[in-house]
Amino acid sequence: AKRLEIAKLLCWEIAKPWADALAEVDRTVAYGRDTAAALKALERESARFSLDGGFLAQVRRAPLGVALCMGPYNYPLNETFATLLPALVMGNTVVVKLPRLGVLCNMPLLDAFAEAFPPGVVNILPGEGSVVVTPVIESGEVDILAFIGSAKVANALKRKHPNPNRLRSVLGLGAKNPAIVLKDADPVEAAKECLSGALSFNGQRCTALKMLFVHRSIADKFVAELAAGMGKLKAGMPYEDGVALTPLPESGAVDKMSAYLADAKAKGAKVFGARAGETERTYFQPAVVYPVKKGMKLWDEEQFGPVVAVAPFDEADEALDWLAASHYGQQASLFTRDAAAAGLPVRGPQGLGGGDAVGDRRPAGVLHPRGRGGQAVAQGRGPSPRRPPRPPLPLPNDRRPAVAPAFTERRRVRGRWWRLSGWR
Repeated sequence: AKRLEIAKLLCWEIAKPWADALAEVDRTVAYGRDTAAALKALERESARFSLDGGFLAQVRRAPLGVALCMGPYNYPLNETFATLLPALVMGNTVVVKLPRLGVLCNMPLLDAFAEAFPPGVVNILPGEGSVVVTPVIESGEVDILAFIGSAKVANALKRKHPNPNRLRSVLGLGAKNPAIVLKDADPVEAAKECLSGALSFNGQRCTALKMLFVHRSIADKFVAELAAGMGKLKAGMPYEDGVALTPLPESGAVDKMSAYLADAKAKGAKVFGARAGETERTYFQPAVVYPVKKGMKLWDEEQFGPVVAVAPFDEADEALDWLAASHYGQQASLFTRDAAAAGLPVRGPQGLGGGDAVGDRRPAGVLHPRGRGGQAVAQGRGPSPRRPPRPPLPLPNDRRPAVAPAFTERRRVRGRWWRLSGWR
């Protein structure tokens, strides 16, 4: 019953299609189970000693303090819980600032929190972020900022903390994810996949494809297929069967999308698609923009909506240079029939590292991540460099630092005596 109730609230408040709303609820439940499993694995690991480099150690983790958890409006249930659950199960007190849009879907779960935790452990904070979050962060009582949203807001919040050097951050920020369609790729199949990747939930996803680099020799065919496929998508209200395109919930989003089209057309691009760019109150008809080039807003701004930017290239290095210059974190998709070419970005100087896109069908990698830290229970994931780091050079024995341990003791473990050294 709660599943359907929450899905309905997602439909009504943020215009998420019914199938996607159900999927978000199910994904959140699965995330909770995975978090519990990760906690059990961590407890098993912490219960035993490990021998490393001649030292026997037992590592135990402790709560950090008060966590301020903030999720985005596009996945107000799943992403909010992605910040909340790891902090909570590790014993931290949490203050949850609900998204400005997407408050209602969390309401059916508040009674469960009240029954499961003592007063003051889980604190729910609705309202305008600039009004309600500022005094919380300025108090200096927040130890962890777990935030998914824009870099601008994240930086502003960190600056307001009286001791930003002591504030730990787990951030998931903006992205301008590209697809690179090489010369030998099938433009029909590539266009089909890119359409899904770019317009699922109207493109309002941090993992959505937001810049499509296509080899010039197949770009016209690709754009035609993309526009044709876009014309087949059903528009309507989120609770209607088979609807793929819905109104945009965020205030001003329609005007922002229209501004992107106006800027691109003024600088030489064309707009493709049936009724592309037409608006009706909060609805914006998706548009393909081609050719996108440097100097246009779509070139380096995250559009976060149903505007699909396509840029032609002659050499793959042009797309890789764009990746390296971008200030966003990236997930990249590559379309080719050549296995050797598929490894090109991985071998390139930009250091496209291994990564995953949960719930996405497209192959993905991570290029200088969207934020810092990780939402896993056991450990966070630090920033990946743009270029692969050089391995440290081994030091000869006579140049290795000699550091004496602060204490040494003997301890009997599993019937054997061990010498333990460490620093207090």
